[in-house]
Amino acid sequence: MFADLTKSVDRPDGEAVDAVGCYWVCGNDGGYILRFTPQGKLDRKIDVPMLKPAMCAFGSKNWTSCW
Repeated sequence: MFADLTKSVDRPDGEAVDAVGCYWVCGNDGGYILRFTPQGKLDRKIDVPMLKPAMCAFGSKNWTSCW
C-alpha cells in the first residue's frame, strides 16, 4: 500500500502527482489538501478556505505550483 488515506482524508477527491513525485489529494468535506512523499509519508497539510476542495491541479510551466 502506498499511503493509508482512511484516517487522513474525509473523502478523497482530485488526486495529482507533482514534478518531484509527491502525491496530492483533496480532503473533500474536510477543507484541506494533503501531500504525501514518494515514499507514502504525509508531509504537508494545507487548510483551505472552503469545505469541499476538489481536483488538485498544477499550473506553472514546471508543474511545481498547486492551484
